Amino acid sequence: MGRLKLTTAEPYYTPGYSGYCPQFKYEIGRTYGASTHEILTSPKINRSQQGVLTNTLPNEEVTKTATGWTTSQEIKAMKIVNSRQQSFGNQKYVHHMIPGYSGFVPRSQKQFGARYATACDSAIADFDIEQTQSLRSNYTLGQVNQKRHPKLRLTAVKEKELQNSIEAISIKLTSKSIAKTVPISYMDDDDPNKFHKSGYTGYVPRQKEIIGLSYPISSHVATKQFHTESRVRSAEAHKPITVTRQIKSARDGRVIFPKTSGIMPHYTGHVPGMKYRIGGTFGNNSVDTLRM
Repeated sequence: MGRLKLTTAEPYYTPGYSGYCPQFKYEIGRTYGASTHEILTSPKINRSQQGVLTNTLPNEEVTKTATGWTTSQEIKAMKIVNSRQQSFGNQKYVHHMIPGYSGFVPRSQKQFGARYATACDSAIADFDIEQTQSLRSNYTLGQVNQKRHPKLRLTAVKEKELQNSIEAISIKLTSKSIAKTVPISYMDDDDPNKFHKSGYTGYVPRQKEIIGLSYPISSHVATKQFHTESRVRSAEAHKPITVTRQIKSARDGRVIFPKTSGIMPHYTGHVPGMKYRIGGTFGNNSVDTLRM
């Protein structure tokens, strides 16, 4: 008696497959997996040469490493990541990154169906390959441009003296020309040009307090008043400050019964003559008790 197999031999259709299976209606007495396996492997049945099923085993070479079974693509990615670490020193992107890293990993959004460490290795390797290809293409493009448009050689130029020299022109500055360039804040208070023209949208200090004048006159008065107050305030700020304080004599703490004030309430000691005083507070009745 042969050994019983618990798993269905490959290939077969998974139960629940709703696609077309040739001559399945003639298969009776066996499970869906066993029947479809017989149909897919029997040479007596005419079927399409291109199957619907996909080979689950990778076509690439699989080798065993210290961390488990690894494909050739994973080994290639591991070598690229290790070379980056050796070239650039301490890197955040290392081989077999620990899951839970919250930083950015380039090209990791395009990796699906793999462990975090394997996906990070593949993403970093793809990013490094793209960077290398980009640098190579830029270098190749530079060489092509250099061959198409070679640099011209520099030619020596002899120095020549100018025959016609330009005479210096003296320019005299007048008060009117200076007034046009000097800001209003630096003009004298008596300068008639110290005002803002109508339509000026900037801030003019103290102008809101002036009413009933045209804009040029009100801006002149407000600016003059502001500068005068600023100079007075600046002069006051540079004056020395003297602070005087009247020194009061300290109260003698040894006096139990003061003459000019009463004793604090809730005093539990003996107060002479207190039992003969009626109709006043404790503080008023305890003033100068020794006089009694």
